[in-house]
Amino acid sequence: MIPNRDPQDLTAFPRVEENITASPHRRVLIKGGVVALPTPVVPLVADEWIVASGQPPIGFDQREQRRKLRRKSSDRPLVPTAGEIAKLTRWGRIAYAARCARRILPLIDGGSAPLDPLVRAAFIDLVEAAEQSAAHAELDKHRIAVAMRTLKNFSDDSLPFGHQLLSVTFAAAHAEGCRAAEVAVTVLQQLASVETLSFALMPRRDFHRLQRLTRKNKWTDDTGIAPTAFGPMWLRAPDWWRELESPK
Repeated sequence: MIPNRDPQDLTAFPRVEENITASPHRRVLIKGGVVALPTPVVPLVADEWIVASGQPPIGFDQREQRRKLRRKSSDRPLVPTAGEIAKLTRWGRIAYAARCARRILPLIDGGSAPLDPLVRAAFIDLVEAAEQSAAHAELDKHRIAVAMRTLKNFSDDSLPFGHQLLSVTFAAAHAEGCRAAEVAVTVLQQLASVETLSFALMPRRDFHRLQRLTRKNKWTDDTGIAPTAFGPMWLRAPDWWRELESPK
């Protein structure tokens, strides 16, 4: 047990002896056999310290560059522009539109009454057909056409967000990334609470990831893009979310 000591009485504490060696480190010998080798600290100019980052200090130019990048990112709209979408590859455009549709697809089960099984299967099948077409770099025209015929006569008034769900799935089938993203963002904003406002940022995040991977991997119009390229759908999924698959 450590005895109680008066902090004002310096003689009550063990004597510390210092032994400076030729090493750049200072070796401190504490009475009782405990040896401590403190890490040398290089003095830096004030305003250039980084707290607990473990990285070298950054200068004024680097800080300004980071501020500009943050401002540039915050100024971008939630929905990618037509010009941005056009710079994606052929299958990238389809994959992105399908991703936006997939984000809000579980809302097809949000009605007061169960959806017609054929209509429900058509919604899921149309999104899956777009995803698989992009993944295999080959358009599954038959599967898309069958699903679209089933949904053509669907009354979107019978389902909350029915019009938006119909619009986003058709956008996925036609590789209309702008429309798909716009619908997804609008629905996510309407569903958002204070804790889930960031969900509306996800379509833009998906676009940035796809754009970066396209440049990094030099993808072309012949490169298939699987849904897994986007990474996890959510960091923290909303309460209404669940993965849907076409009935076999």
